[in-house]
Amino acid sequence: MESNQERCHEYDFFKGVQRDKLLHEIHRYFSQDTKKSALILYGMSGVGKTKIAKKYCEIYSDFYKNIVWIDSAFGKLQTSIRNRCQILGLAIHDSKSDFNIEVIVEKIHDYYSNGKTLYIFDNVDDESVKGLTMYISRNE
Repeated sequence: MESNQERCHEYDFFKGVQRDKLLHEIHRYFSQDTKKSALILYGMSGVGKTKIAKKYCEIYSDFYKNIVWIDSAFGKLQTSIRNRCQILGLAIHDSKSDFNIEVIVEKIHDYYSNGKTLYIFDNVDDESVKGLTMYISRNE
């Protein structure tokens, strides 16, 4: 079984790729098979990573049943996940009234399991990327 890192494709904005071509390449990457996959757009702050992600959503929204945008800036990721759960009307505490982020993440993935879903983790920085894999569904 492949790890999430092995299925992850990276695009560096400093290679001079034109944005239209990049959008097409991103879609081709996600369209090539039905396996779950991850793609990272990375680069310095302000180079347009969020704009590319928004434009991708705008152009290819019909390809997905669900598009889930999660603010993943340092210190905001768990709050964003918890807020998403509340918006969906899902309980955020387990039977002992404890807050369990892994349970919440699985509830969100279960909620969106009815169709092809694009999760966008925006504003991921060096600190928040360390624990990001726990937010990616492990179900195959």
